[in-house]
Amino acid sequence: MSLVQLDRRNPRQVMINRATKKELPLKTGKPMFYQYIQRMAVGPNATPMNKIMYKLQFSVTEEEYALRSYRTTPEGQLLSVENLFDGSLGYRVRCCAARRDAKSMSESEWVVVDTKWPVNIFIKVNGSPVFVRRQSHNGKDLPVSITELIQVGVNRVEVAIPEESHKSGPRPNYFFGVEVIETAHCNRTVEIIKKFGVHDASISINKINARLQTTASEEEDEFAVLQDSISVDLADPFSAKIFRIPVRGVQCQHIECFDLFNWLNTRPPSAPPKTNCQHQFDCQCPRSQEPTLPDKWRCPICSKDARPSSLRIDKFLVDVRAGLKESGKLDKVKSILVGLDGKWEPVAVVDDDAEGNDKEDEAGVAGGKRKADGTLAEQPPAQKLVRTASDPNVAMTSARRTVSAALPARVIDIIEIDD
Repeated sequence: MSLVQLDRRNPRQVMINRATKKELPLKTGKPMFYQYIQRMAVGPNATPMNKIMYKLQFSVTEEEYALRSYRTTPEGQLLSVENLFDGSLGYRVRCCAARRDAKSMSESEWVVVDTKWPVNIFIKVNGSPVFVRRQSHNGKDLPVSITELIQVGVNRVEVAIPEESHKSGPRPNYFFGVEVIETAHCNRTVEIIKKFGVHDASISINKINARLQTTASEEEDEFAVLQDSISVDLADPFSAKIFRIPVRGVQCQHIECFDLFNWLNTRPPSAPPKTNCQHQFDCQCPRSQEPTLPDKWRCPICSKDARPSSLRIDKFLVDVRAGLKESGKLDKVKSILVGLDGKWEPVAVVDDDAEGNDKEDEAGVAGGKRKADGTLAEQPPAQKLVRTASDPNVAMTSARRTVSAALPARVIDIIEIDD
């Protein structure tokens, strides 16, 4: 079975113990391993459609080669299985479309752009052909793994994208790159973020001061727009509760953060293999450990790069949370007002139930009297009065209706006055 056929079938991924080479025990619940783009081995390089062959190369050390994932074929099965472990590395090629005027693309921009293969593209890695994976039925194109083609030392990649003469209109601009995918355990991921991804409180304070001191351009209006404070939301977009560890991407420009643990736990895992159980819906049977998808790391607020290696803990909001917890307002505040020099004050949350009770009390004042303690006095139920024709009030009302009906309609005379 060739490499291309294996790539097209998207073989199952399993987590193994690197020392014993045995598959990890079955577990259910949150994903324990994360996959993300650790770095770019090549590019992103601009590869517009042209009658040339793009020749690229990158180096792999012996240490990196020892960490690469590998495939095996279990006994009695036809399809291979990709074996992953904590710290394993994978290599894949990908192509993306960009603006026509774009001459370069940063790594942060690359990781949030969807894969887009040209209509015609030819790829070789170390002399072996690689075929792209196109998703049918209005789906998205998929990257191609080249981990089995990697060798120690210099690796050569050849890419050719012929021109599309049959298409009219502007030609798309393509970028090509080789990615290094890392598989990391959740505990190690959190430890790395806490150790190397902490932003000092002064960074957020300076960003807030810059927004409060925004000056209008001299060409439009010759005055400065100044604000006393800026509102910062503390609620996590996933749980609607205040964050435990506030993080944001290094490229994010917003002040708001999201919770680190909620962000990691909500990353979608790879499609688990089918088990031999008889359940069709809501199956709770344990499944093999599978890592998360490596392309689901877009910031939930601005859709920019939010990979584990790009996450930064906001020390200013960490101190804000500690202050709210010390004052006993942690569960009563979801936003704060921040002024110059980082001075902030909490914004109390209005209780919907209390507000509804106040409205009911106001409505009840019009319908009944209150006791001395402020509660509504019980009112006797309304009684319906049955009146007969012998009742003088009924007779008087009937007489009035009869007289009104007998009176002729009032005639209004219109007098015309000549000028």
